[in-house]
Amino acid sequence: AFRGLAEYQDFDYTKLNLTPYELPLYLLGKCKNVKEVIRELKKINILNFDFSNKIKLTPLHFIFGDKHGGSLVVEPLKNGLMLYPGHDAVLTNAPSLKYQMFNLQNYQKLSNSDQHNIMKFSIPFSNYSYGLGAYGLPGDYSSSSRFVKANYLMKTFVNSNVKTNNIFNLFNILNQVAMPLGAVYKEKERTYEATIYSVIYSLAERKLYIKKLNYLDTMMINIDSYIINKDGKDIIKYFI
Repeated sequence: AFRGLAEYQDFDYTKLNLTPYELPLYLLGKCKNVKEVIRELKKINILNFDFSNKIKLTPLHFIFGDKHGGSLVVEPLKNGLMLYPGHDAVLTNAPSLKYQMFNLQNYQKLSNSDQHNIMKFSIPFSNYSYGLGAYGLPGDYSSSSRFVKANYLMKTFVNSNVKTNNIFNLFNILNQVAMPLGAVYKEKERTYEATIYSVIYSLAERKLYIKKLNYLDTMMINIDSYIINKDGKDIIKYFI
C-alpha cells in the first residue's frame, strides 16, 4: 500500500480515465513491454472513484516488468504520475521510491564476501563467521528495511540453469522479507499483520507460482494450458 501518499485525480476529459483497480488489467491487455506501458500511461488519468459504497479505494503504487528485464515503478502523487523506469525491480510500501532509493546510500558497504578491517586497528581481527560482509543489513519489518534487504538479496541472486531452482530461490528471498504471524501487531485494528501469500510470475514460461501461509506445497498454474471444469467454476491446480 501507498498509504498517505497516493493521490487519485478528478475526471479529466482529455485523458483515458481509469480507476486504480482497472489500471493493471488495462495495461496487461494493451501492452507487451515496459516501453509500451510508459507510452500508455502518458494518456491515462487515475480516477478517484470507489469500487462501491462499501469498498473504498486503496492507496496504491505499482510496479511493472517484462520478460526482457525492463521494470517500471508508477506512483500516483498529488501532481500526477511519477514514473521510475529501471529501478532494480524492487518495491515495498510507503514511503516513496525517491526516499527508498536515497536511503539505499546508507548501505553501500554491504557485501556478500568477507568483512574487511578498513579502520586498520592494531588489534588483529578475524572473520569468525560467514556473512559478516552484510553486517548491518536491516532485519526488521518496516517497509524501508524490507526494501533494503530485498535489494541486497536481488543484487546477490545467483542465477541457476535449472528454472525450478530459481523459483525456489526467489521464494527464499520473499520469505526473508515476509511478515510472520505475530511479529507485527496493529494496535488500532487490534490484529496482526502477516504475509498471507507470495506469488512469482515466470514471464518466459508463462507460469504462475503461489505459496500460501501455513501451506507447505507450492502451487503452479500454467497460464497457457489451464483447464476449466465443465461447470466453469473451478480451475485444475498444478503442484510442484
